[in-house]
Amino acid sequence: MEIAAGARFSLALRSNGTVVAWGDNKSGQAAVPANLSNVIAIAAGTSHAIALKQNGTVVNWGASRLEPPKHPTNIVSIAAGGSLNYESNLALTSDGTVIGWSRPAPRGLSNVTAIATSEFHSLALMSDGTVYGWGDNDFGEATGTPTKTKPRYANGLVTLSGEVLSDVVAIAAGNEHGWFGTFCRYSLALKRDGTVVAWGVMNGKPVTAPDGLSNVVAIAAGHNFCLAVTTNAAVAERFRR
Repeated sequence: MEIAAGARFSLALRSNGTVVAWGDNKSGQAAVPANLSNVIAIAAGTSHAIALKQNGTVVNWGASRLEPPKHPTNIVSIAAGGSLNYESNLALTSDGTVIGWSRPAPRGLSNVTAIATSEFHSLALMSDGTVYGWGDNDFGEATGTPTKTKPRYANGLVTLSGEVLSDVVAIAAGNEHGWFGTFCRYSLALKRDGTVVAWGVMNGKPVTAPDGLSNVVAIAAGHNFCLAVTTNAAVAERFRR
């Protein structure tokens, strides 16, 4: 039903609501808690994992030092990112608000339909198709416009080339994985017309979506690489060569 990947381990959510994990287990990230069931969503950070149960509660394991929220039971979506010392987790509630345990969500943030988080910044897709970002913003990874003064933390609507990003249907955030020298701090947005927009830096260089990438229906952001699913076979074949 669903899959997720960390730095050296993977997760799979089965149709019966159980979770399977494999790969590196140095921090217990591939050791799914006994009797974990009724799971409807999963997410993976570098070496930790979280699962959303049908009753709206969240379970965590692996190199996770932060306990998920205890009382909210109206959680409908989760996101995870970051490494042991920079863990980041988000939950989206049924009323469109965001809960963050590590990097708090900005006060007053509402009408959210999707969430994404990395090691140092997070994103929220708003119901009107705009994107709100917060966290470290050295390279504009959070808001689209770099913050030049310290502390380089910022929050606000993503603005690119002076215009607020709009008509977005999906978001993704590139994860630093604790490797500061690589400067993998970027974000992706899938627009309603099937094109992809990127901002921030990948491997220390400004990131842009490939020319001609179209008919995209899903996106994912990794450490210095991106994935896109396209329904256009000709486009897919061109990028395979």
